[in-house]
Amino acid sequence: MGRALTDAGPETEFWQQLRDYDHSAWRFEQQRQYDIGYEETQLRAFLDGHPESPMENPELGAWMRQVAAQTRAGKTIGRVRIVDTPITDYQRWMAWMDRWNTEAGEQIDYLLRSMLNQLPPAPFGDTDWWLLDEGTSQARVMIMHFDECGYRRLVELETDPAALSAASEFRRRVVSLSRRQAERPAAR
Repeated sequence: MGRALTDAGPETEFWQQLRDYDHSAWRFEQQRQYDIGYEETQLRAFLDGHPESPMENPELGAWMRQVAAQTRAGKTIGRVRIVDTPITDYQRWMAWMDRWNTEAGEQIDYLLRSMLNQLPPAPFGDTDWWLLDEGTSQARVMIMHFDECGYRRLVELETDPAALSAASEFRRRVVSLSRRQAERPAAR
């Protein structure tokens, strides 16, 4: 097990890692929903048919501005989102928000959950994770553990070379498969 990171706001270790990476950040995102308090109002408005720009939300807007600043500085950021069939309400909302993420410079790919069986098992099980500064001496993985409701309960920082290699290989394979699939979920 890696070292547990603090994760209780923008100045904690988890958020500092996402702010201070040097070259690249990539996320494997596979939860069906997330319990993130600051998203609740926007998610509810979307589900009620009155979507609100994420830029109106202090936390989401700050994230989009951070991504834009990082990509302008030459850093890369991306992710593969695993989605269900049928897509969950939360996944639909995330697909609707892609416009802002991609305008900020993030590369977002999707993969149907049913296609995961074409890959070897994900290196950290049913967790989500960020691979930061891949291929450099500063490479690391932040492994995010969630409860059954999608609440992030623990973040570990892992620097073991075998774990980094497994994360890098899985990233390469899942990105390749998602781009061959090339299917984006409908955000309606």
